[in-house]
Amino acid sequence: LWVFLRGEASYRAEELTDDEVVEECMESLRKVFPDAPDPVETKVTRWNTDPYAYGAYSFTKTGSTMEMYDEIATPIGNLLFAGEATSKPAHATVHGAW
Repeated sequence: LWVFLRGEASYRAEELTDDEVVEECMESLRKVFPDAPDPVETKVTRWNTDPYAYGAYSFTKTGSTMEMYDEIATPIGNLLFAGEATSKPAHATVHGAW
């Protein structure tokens, strides 16, 4: 299950602990699915304050091809590229960076 926050909600969530973020998400989920179990594992990111992202992500402009992701991910000598901008199945998403 993935949760994406945007706008003011994303800024507010960055001020909470990971446990508080998960608890608020579960409260919302349980309004629709009262019997939803607790998560087995969670990962909370803070893109707005991450010095390497600051909330940014890639986008695919009109005319782009899937082969372009291979080109972007091609090493140059010992310089390797990674992250959501190199992910064919999950580009422009947080989970594509993992």
